[in-house]
Amino acid sequence: MSTTLLSLFAIYPSTDDSCDGFEWEPRNGLALTLKASAEEFSSSDLPLVFNFLISKGLADPEERVRTDMVAAGVEIIDQVGADHSNMLVPLFESYLNNKKLGDMQEEQYDLVREGVIVFLGRVAKHLPASDPKAREILHRLLKALHTPSEPVQRAVSECLPGLIPAIQSDTHEAEKVVAEMLDQLLKGSAYGSRRGAAFGLAGLVKGLGVASLKQYGIMDALKEASEAKKEPQKREGALFAFECLCDKLGRMFEPYVIHILPIMLSCFSDSSVPVREATDQAARAVMRNLSAQGVKFVMPSLLTGLDDPAWRTQVGSVQMLGAMAFCAPKQLSSCLPTVVPKLSEVLGSSHPKVQAAARTALQQIGSVIQNPEVQQLVPSIILAFDSPAKHNAACLDTILGTVFMNSVDAPSLALLVPVVNRGIRDRSTETKKKAARIIGRMSGLVNEPKDLAPYVPLILPELQKIVIDPNPDIRAIAAKSLGSLMKGLGEEKFTELVPWLLETMKSETSAVERSGAAQGLSEVLAIMEPRKVDALLPTLLEASQSQSSAAREGCVILCRFLPTTLGDNFVRHLSTALPVVIGGLADDNEGVREAASSTTRVFIDLYAKSSFPMLLPAVEKGMFNSNWRIRQSSVDLLGEFLLKVSGLSSKVLLNEGNAGPRTTSEAEAARIQQVVGEDRMWEVLARLYLSRSDPALTVRTAALSVWKSLVPNTPRTLVDILSPLIELSIELLANGDEDSTMMAGRCLGELVKKLGDRILPKVVPILQQSMTSPVVSTRCGVCAGLTEILEATTKSQLAVYLPELLPTVELALCDPEDSVRNAGGKAFGVLVKSGGRVAVDAIVPALINQLHATEGDDQTLEGLKQVLSVCPQLLVDILPKLVHMPMDAFRAESLGALAEVAWADLQKHLGTIVPPLVETAAMGEQSNASKASQDALNTIASVLEGSAVDMMIRELQMKMDVSEEGTCACYAIEHAFKGPSRVEWEQHAPALVQMLVPLLGESLPECVRAAWAALNSIVVGVPKEKTGVLARPLKTSLALIGEKLSRESAGSPVELPGLNLPKGLSPFLTVFLQGILQSGSIELREQSAEGLGQVISMTSQSAIKPFVVQIAGPLIRTMSDRSASQVKGAILKALGILIDSSGQGLKPFVPQLQTTFVKCLQDASSEIRDRAAKNIGPLMKLSTRVDPLVGDLCMQVKSCESTGVKLSVVRALCSIFDCAGEKVSPQVLSAAGESIGATLHETDNDTIQQAAAACMGAFALHCSEQELDQFLKRGIVSGVARSSIPREERLGSTLGLAASLRRAPDRLCGPSTDRERINCIVKGLSFALGDEVVSVRKIAAHGSHRFLCYLIGHHQSIVSSALASLLPGLAALLAGSEPEGKVAGCVCFRKVAEAECIVGADYLSAHFASFIPPLLLLMDGKGDVKSSSEYAMRAVLRLSKGDLSFAIDNVQHMDRSTRSILTEGTLRRLARKHGEMEEEVFEW
Repeated sequence: MSTTLLSLFAIYPSTDDSCDGFEWEPRNGLALTLKASAEEFSSSDLPLVFNFLISKGLADPEERVRTDMVAAGVEIIDQVGADHSNMLVPLFESYLNNKKLGDMQEEQYDLVREGVIVFLGRVAKHLPASDPKAREILHRLLKALHTPSEPVQRAVSECLPGLIPAIQSDTHEAEKVVAEMLDQLLKGSAYGSRRGAAFGLAGLVKGLGVASLKQYGIMDALKEASEAKKEPQKREGALFAFECLCDKLGRMFEPYVIHILPIMLSCFSDSSVPVREATDQAARAVMRNLSAQGVKFVMPSLLTGLDDPAWRTQVGSVQMLGAMAFCAPKQLSSCLPTVVPKLSEVLGSSHPKVQAAARTALQQIGSVIQNPEVQQLVPSIILAFDSPAKHNAACLDTILGTVFMNSVDAPSLALLVPVVNRGIRDRSTETKKKAARIIGRMSGLVNEPKDLAPYVPLILPELQKIVIDPNPDIRAIAAKSLGSLMKGLGEEKFTELVPWLLETMKSETSAVERSGAAQGLSEVLAIMEPRKVDALLPTLLEASQSQSSAAREGCVILCRFLPTTLGDNFVRHLSTALPVVIGGLADDNEGVREAASSTTRVFIDLYAKSSFPMLLPAVEKGMFNSNWRIRQSSVDLLGEFLLKVSGLSSKVLLNEGNAGPRTTSEAEAARIQQVVGEDRMWEVLARLYLSRSDPALTVRTAALSVWKSLVPNTPRTLVDILSPLIELSIELLANGDEDSTMMAGRCLGELVKKLGDRILPKVVPILQQSMTSPVVSTRCGVCAGLTEILEATTKSQLAVYLPELLPTVELALCDPEDSVRNAGGKAFGVLVKSGGRVAVDAIVPALINQLHATEGDDQTLEGLKQVLSVCPQLLVDILPKLVHMPMDAFRAESLGALAEVAWADLQKHLGTIVPPLVETAAMGEQSNASKASQDALNTIASVLEGSAVDMMIRELQMKMDVSEEGTCACYAIEHAFKGPSRVEWEQHAPALVQMLVPLLGESLPECVRAAWAALNSIVVGVPKEKTGVLARPLKTSLALIGEKLSRESAGSPVELPGLNLPKGLSPFLTVFLQGILQSGSIELREQSAEGLGQVISMTSQSAIKPFVVQIAGPLIRTMSDRSASQVKGAILKALGILIDSSGQGLKPFVPQLQTTFVKCLQDASSEIRDRAAKNIGPLMKLSTRVDPLVGDLCMQVKSCESTGVKLSVVRALCSIFDCAGEKVSPQVLSAAGESIGATLHETDNDTIQQAAAACMGAFALHCSEQELDQFLKRGIVSGVARSSIPREERLGSTLGLAASLRRAPDRLCGPSTDRERINCIVKGLSFALGDEVVSVRKIAAHGSHRFLCYLIGHHQSIVSSALASLLPGLAALLAGSEPEGKVAGCVCFRKVAEAECIVGADYLSAHFASFIPPLLLLMDGKGDVKSSSEYAMRAVLRLSKGDLSFAIDNVQHMDRSTRSILTEGTLRRLARKHGEMEEEVFEW
């Protein structure tokens, strides 16, 4: 082995000779041989091998040889080093200890030391971690870092991670080593020493793990050093460390990059040159090792730095962005689309250093470009970046002039795209063109479409702008560029392009933009797969049917570009596109027509000869289109098309110097016929001749012009085409299109005029035969043709052919189809004009006889209707045979049918027709005649107009008195408002309403339903804005029917039967709510609200329930607006009725209504306040929370200053206590009692005091026994002490007592009531009767009669004692001087006497002596006193029934003077006194 090795080593020259001039391949082969033989070396061979490697191999001048020599040594160590480490370690150390090896140069020795260090580190990996030798090697390597050679230092850094296990277990040792490295890094005096420390620190961190950066405070120390402003060597060392850490740790260091980024940005502008250089190297290392995610992570910070106001920060950011040129290729391609545009913007900075930094950064990016062609363009591109206005156009010229032999990479695109993008945005047309051309080429220059993809969002919007540029050349180039880009990058990158093009193509902006979008879309379609185009194109062409003229124009323009872009692939779509273009020629919009015209020229130029069989049928079809513009365009297109096919130019068709077309020559006509074919030519000319009879003048003119251009001899040609012309005419007559039918009919008429007897024998049999066709459209066409022929024939011709034509007309009149009968009617009309009475006498009698002979023959009847539509005056001859009693179903049906067409002549016959129809209709539902008569009546009513409506209404009104006939009249009115003459009936709506509402109260259910249906049809038929005029008549009618029903029900609540029908309220609500809501007069709104309340009061609760929401909502909303007080008052009244009538159905509206009513309590109008106060009590029956409202109202009572508002609040509380007092909690009720009690006893306003008394009376129904006793005892003071009490309190106490006796007598003096309470009441009344104030005595008198009357009816055991106690005061009241007191006393005695009569008791007679004399005195008085005393005397003596026995018996026991006055005559006079005295009504 040794001999072999020596032989191999001889390849190298001797020690004194250099390897220069020798081939390197043999030396490289030697290295590979050593590597392959690694397993074969013994311990004796190793010194020889490694001495050779170290002395020769590692110092080889060829890098590839050195690399393989190092690899050979590493392989040998890996194979046998573990067993011979004791021998190899000293060997390698000895070489490291030597300062120089032989006569090697310094560079060679650095290479040797680098390799030896690699070997030593490799050997150390085979040593156990506990081996002291491993730690020694680690320290030796750390010392080697002082060597001022970067390769050596880098090699040491590579070896260190494998040696870390030797110290990893010893935390103190590891910390010490890290600290030494940091100290050497930051404080070392020599550059090489600090640089080596950076490599060592990176190697240590790689071995210890990334966590050591935080564990040993490495990052904190580096950050602190980077901020040492006065020590540049520390800042430089920190940057060395950042660089080495990035290189060594790679992406594991990425999380720290964002933290060191601000440091590096700052250091780029450091005052120290070495620091700036170190920053640049660190930045390159950072960018070199960033991942794609890392690039995205740091990019925002760098871009933000560009906007920083400090120029140094801007410089740092620019230099960092420039360092991105050293990113990995993948990361480079992702970041450059963002970086380069930003750098180009920075070139415009005002600071020269920022500009210089940006220029340098762009040069750095340009330096990594691998495309040689772009590499040559870099200077020109940077100039364009630096001065766009001056150099951008020249740069574009250079790019266009460059022949690219290599693919364009991502960095190249990053430089090219900004230049091109700026060119697109340039104002110069030429510059835009150049830029667009370059973009179109780009997709073909890149190997990887993904490299160009990031620039699509930048390029595409600009291309979209210039594709709609006003310059057509720019649009064309931009459209092609769009297609090229999509072809190169794939459709998936342009998902929004096609929708945008479609939208722009249909937009309303301008024709230029639509044209550009259509051209772009055509280029895009050209690069799609044919199957996609086949699926997409029909959808695109649907825009031709759009309502938007812009969309139609865009669709036609697209058809203009598609033949050019799709080429031969468009031929299969030609049949689809041609109708679109032809339709565009006939469009109403001029722009669409112009676009279609140019598109037509393209089609004709490209496809006239090649696609003749496809184009000609489409053109022919358009000649009979329903749109006249399409027909005109098709005729013009036919002329141009035939000339193009035959090779003739359209220019030869014009007369020189003359306007209009020139007649073609025989030779030219023969040439066209030869190309098209004789039979086909006759068919084409037949169609063209038909077009000469088109209903549209422009089409006729165009057809005549083309005819003259193609036909040299019209009469001869007409004979040639006669057969296909007649066939085509009959076919058109049968196709159902109105214009085509008219065209064919006119053509036949013209032929009859021109050819006369030559054509009639041919046409008439065809028409007769076609009239029996089962096809409806054919029969219609026959009638239309027959009409034209009849108009064209002379009288002599008609006389000859009339027998043959009459059966045809009669068949048409009796045809089962409406359309045929209508057409037959027109033919009959022409026949009557031409044939006169002969035609009428021949057809009409036959129809009438047939009608009678075959009852129920609808076809004959329909024929007769057609006759009457032409000659309505014939109705007078028909009516006598139809109108006579008894009326049968057939005649009634006939009348109705004929009325539909002869309505104009009906007015003078209504008096003859209507009565028998109404009488027959009223016979009953089971009769067919009845039903038919009703239907006829409905029909007549629905077709009348003008004054005939007035006459009809009078006829119907005369039948309203009988329920059955009124029912029929109602049905007629209902149908009138659903028929065509509804508008004529609208003006009579108020009168009709007044006719119909009374019928809602009829006893016949059918009549009620019919009246309601008629009323509903009127309301529905009248426009909503006019329904308000019905409010007044509707309200008046309801009032009248309500009074009538009330009289019939003896005053009990009434319900209107029509309102209780399903949806019975609907028409009334429509009218009244519309009247309330519309901004009409105040009077109308008030009447509408009153009418609404009226209708609610006449409806049952179950019928109201479905309409509660519909009623309540609008009323509440109306209350919230600024309506007049009269309107609000009426609405509040209606709401009150609704609350009483709707029950729980109104519960959802309780909160809104409560708010509304409470607000109304503050209104300025007393009427509104009083209605709100009255409504609030019934509303609280539906509420679950009454306490809060009562509390609020009590607070208002205390705080309110307005007398009127306070009065309304007190009344509201009274209403609540009356209706929902049981829902008020005891605490709230007690507080309310105190508040109202205070008002009762303290106010000096009589009205408020009376309201408070009424409220206290309601309070007495629900308060506790203790509160009731306390209330009764207040103010019961007699004698002098009573006079010291204020008048208000005395009056209030009396009012409260009287109100309580009226509202809560059971609690005050019922059979189970404590006697002490009754005594208290007696005392209170007695003291009040003796009060000095007459108003107190008067109230006490009213309270007394209520108290005594109740006792007489419910507690008779104490009547006598109570009467005895009160009688003196009452008698004194009669003897007093105040009239009102006297009247009150009389009323009291009368009421008590009437109560006695009711129960049959007698308590007063025992006391006649005490009060009869005063009564007698009062009878001599005047006015109310006299009248009230007489009524009292009449009641006391029980004279009301005319029985004098009781009076005579008691008068006999009276004194003489009394007997002398109360004679029998006087008693009889009193007994004859009738009526009731009007009593004063008190609120309490």
